[in-house]
Amino acid sequence: EAPQKEVAHAVVGFNFNSGVLSTVLPQVPADKLLPPAPYELRVLAQPPKRPKRLPLTNFKVWTIVSGQAAKAGVAGAGSAVGAMSSSPADGSSQKGSPAEKSDKGGKATQRGRSGSSAAGVAVEQAEQQADTPPRRLTEASRWVIPAWGTIDLLVQFTSDSVGKVNELLGFDVVCGERNQRVVLAGACDYPRISTEARNLYYKTAKVRPSTPQIKQQFIMPTNTFEFGPVLAGRDKAGYLEGAHPDHTARFRITNNGLFPAHADFWLRSNGQPPDSATAAADPKKKGAFAGAAKPATGSKAAAAAPPATPFQIQPTTMDLAIDETQELTVFAFPATEGLFEDSVMCRLRDNPTPLEFPISVVGAKPSVAVKLNVPAVSHEPSGKTPTGLRRATDAGTAAKGAAAKGAKPVAEYIMQFDRLLLNRKDSQSFTVSNTGVVPFKWQLAGATQLPPDFKVYPSSGELPAGKHVCVTVEFTAIKKQELSELVTLEVLDIQEALGISRSIPMAIRGEAYDIHVDIKFPQENFAGVDYGPLRVVDSVAKQLVLKNTEKYDVKFSFAIRNETVKQLVQITPESGVVLPNKEVQVMVHWNKDLSLRQEVILVNNTDIVMTLIEPSTDNKEQQVPIKLSAHAQFSHYAITPARGLHFGPVTYNTVSKPRTFEVVNLGNFPFTLRITAMGAEKPTEEVVGKAGKGSKTAGKRGSATPEPPAGSLQLGQFTLEPAEAVIKPGARQEVSVVFKAEGNICWSAVAALGITERDFRDQPEGIRYELAGESCIPGIDATNIASIFEEHVVLSHLDPFKPINCSFGLRDKVFNFGTIIAQLQDMDPAVVAVPDAGAAATKADKKAAGSAKAAARSSGGGAAKPGSAGAPATGEFVTAPFGTPPRWPSTSGQQISVLSDPGAVKANLKFINPIKVPCTVNFSIKPRGGMQSGARFPMDVSPSNIVIPPHEYRHVTLAFSPRAIQQYSAMFEAAVVGRGNPATAGFVCEVRGEGTLPSLSFQEPSATDTSGRPHLKFGRLLAGRSSQLLVNVRNNGVLPATARLEMDHHPAFTLLEGPQVRHGREDAS
Repeated sequence: EAPQKEVAHAVVGFNFNSGVLSTVLPQVPADKLLPPAPYELRVLAQPPKRPKRLPLTNFKVWTIVSGQAAKAGVAGAGSAVGAMSSSPADGSSQKGSPAEKSDKGGKATQRGRSGSSAAGVAVEQAEQQADTPPRRLTEASRWVIPAWGTIDLLVQFTSDSVGKVNELLGFDVVCGERNQRVVLAGACDYPRISTEARNLYYKTAKVRPSTPQIKQQFIMPTNTFEFGPVLAGRDKAGYLEGAHPDHTARFRITNNGLFPAHADFWLRSNGQPPDSATAAADPKKKGAFAGAAKPATGSKAAAAAPPATPFQIQPTTMDLAIDETQELTVFAFPATEGLFEDSVMCRLRDNPTPLEFPISVVGAKPSVAVKLNVPAVSHEPSGKTPTGLRRATDAGTAAKGAAAKGAKPVAEYIMQFDRLLLNRKDSQSFTVSNTGVVPFKWQLAGATQLPPDFKVYPSSGELPAGKHVCVTVEFTAIKKQELSELVTLEVLDIQEALGISRSIPMAIRGEAYDIHVDIKFPQENFAGVDYGPLRVVDSVAKQLVLKNTEKYDVKFSFAIRNETVKQLVQITPESGVVLPNKEVQVMVHWNKDLSLRQEVILVNNTDIVMTLIEPSTDNKEQQVPIKLSAHAQFSHYAITPARGLHFGPVTYNTVSKPRTFEVVNLGNFPFTLRITAMGAEKPTEEVVGKAGKGSKTAGKRGSATPEPPAGSLQLGQFTLEPAEAVIKPGARQEVSVVFKAEGNICWSAVAALGITERDFRDQPEGIRYELAGESCIPGIDATNIASIFEEHVVLSHLDPFKPINCSFGLRDKVFNFGTIIAQLQDMDPAVVAVPDAGAAATKADKKAAGSAKAAARSSGGGAAKPGSAGAPATGEFVTAPFGTPPRWPSTSGQQISVLSDPGAVKANLKFINPIKVPCTVNFSIKPRGGMQSGARFPMDVSPSNIVIPPHEYRHVTLAFSPRAIQQYSAMFEAAVVGRGNPATAGFVCEVRGEGTLPSLSFQEPSATDTSGRPHLKFGRLLAGRSSQLLVNVRNNGVLPATARLEMDHHPAFTLLEGPQVRHGREDAS
């Protein structure tokens, strides 16, 4: 007996080893067919991949949780779904809710308080306004929302930088299909005001002008608002009421930020402003800044205190709503002169960056400078100071000394007049300059109390900065005396707020005396010798008379200080003695030796000085300048035209219209104009090619040139009149010039114009004046056939078998109108004539004429026999009677023009004038052969004559209207009036045209009846049968013809085809 395990292994063949069933029995094939045990499969769809999202950096989502909502299963913080971050933006957010963090206000920064505390305050306000019990906030990112349930979320925004922020907040539903996105947008900014210069300041400047021109402007290059120069030391009483606009500036403060703004303003020189937040929290400290702005007491405090600023601002605080603008007023009252600079500081609440607006002002007072305008004397010895300046310097030194001693101040400036003769006037001036930067008023105190000998103008006025005014003092010698007066120049500011800023005493001195020698000048009211206008070649002498009115002798002496004047003027005698009550004559000679060779202008020249000497002491008591004026001039003229006359092209063998040139006397003296020949004429042959060789007059001068009239000058082909004339000052002289054209030549001549007393260097051989003209032979361009017949066909030769209407043959020189339908309906049928032998009719025309005669006789009552003379051929017919030449219908005995016929054929010919002168062309049509009296030729030309301007063209019209069947031939001629050159004298060609009618003849049927008419004979036919015969018509002419067959209605005969058009030489059935 063995154990059961071993028995099973030995019998069955399997065992358990480590819990695993194993067998050694072979597998039964039927085991694979057994059904497997049932099992269950479940298909789960993989949720779609959500897009990658960025974490929220500036936004935080809070869940508003109530007591009931907390029980609904809101997930706790810390579980994240998708890109939603449950972690706070900064480390402080994890320690509690915003409501808890608001209690820890001392540790967060001011910027953090402005972000997180704002959200907490908003939540608290919302909770206080709601009727529901207070709710709490939790930080969660996963929620379980019951069916038809809602949750409330609060989004908190914070940012560490200024600008706009946009972020995406995504919501996913577990096993859901939709992904919801919410765009979170926020803007972070500080309270701000506009700092744009054009908005902040009323006046701006891109370039800094000069200091006096600046008036309350913002200068962009320096970024400074400048008041400019203002009066220093002005009392500022009433400045708040706008009493001093020059010291007041206004800034526009505009809130262009996103929040209402509170602004504090102060001056940088006054120190730091109070902290607005601290002042708001502690009202007791509100006056801390005001106390700090007060000057300190004591010597140490005074030493540490900054210098007083001239600026003030009003108001110091502003509350600005969004987009609100208020004005900040800045006052500047400098106490002293100089440049003052400061800055208006602005601090905005909740904005850590203060704003600075630099300002400056220039304190100034009136500043004046006086300069005596002493004229410089060129002949005064060098190193000698003018009297006026030397006395002013000495007077200034004396004034300082007198002021130091406390005595009465003397004049700082002395205006010393030279001794002046009685009844004479003299004037001097001084300049008052504003050397400061502010304008001022000035006045001369005491100017109205001056004696009548002195006159001052102007005596008062306003002077802008940097400007000056010239004050003239006029001294009139009324009686013998010495004068010394004192006036004071007083300077005040414009508003006279500071009173008189400066007083400058000025002395005016002069002496009036009676001369001992009277000088009688050649001209009245002129203290000297005035020769006036004279010629350069003139020699003139003027006389001075010296008379001693005193009882003592007086010596005199003349001196000429300039060498040039000394060569022009000689004085006789140069020195001498004038006895009491006696006269001495002194001669002043101008150009005595006639050596002057140029123009001279002297105006009030004082190089001649007469010195009066006391004979007993030989002292020079007085020097009297003798003014010298003279204008020595040449003859001045103007010639118009200046260089010459050109007549242009003139038709040969004609005399041009007179042309003139004008000579004007621009001087002060008359002169003589003489015209002479400078050279002979110089004709130059014009390049005319072969056209000029055939002219009989080309290149020849007229041998029978008439003699010029008296007083005229003949220069070649030019005649000038007058040849000599006297022209007075300001007068004009016209010289007429006539050009006689001869030949085809350019003529020229040079005249010499002589004007007396003109400049010696001005063309000594004569003033060259050129005369030119061109003689042209009129003509047309007769060789350019293509241009003449540009509207028509130009062939090398005409083809008689294939003629082309309106064509020109070069070889034949024939213009052919071609074959034209003759207009026979308007002619008188009774007037028919046989063509003349000279009409050049063709054989076909003669044959047609015979047929027409026979038809006319048959219509008159007699039938012509077939085959007889003048009868038409068998089967031939014509459409109308014809003959040559007909009489044309007329109205009131006048013939009608060919051009007026509606059926006339017209051809336009173009004629060009290639010459520089206009030409007249006559056109004519001359028939070849005889013409019957009373008949008119069917060709005509219009117009019969034309005038073609130079280098232009005109058209003429040829018309052809035949009234008979025949050929016409004529000669067309275009003849130039006054023809001189055969190549351009005209154009001649033959004109041909033929009048005809359409013509048809019967080829079938060939049989005719007794009357000569074509006869169709069908023969015998059985009843009900039909037969056809052809009618064959041939066009024997050269024109298209239209044939129409008509037949009256007949029960047995029928016309199968209607009318047809057949061209020349064609058959038709």
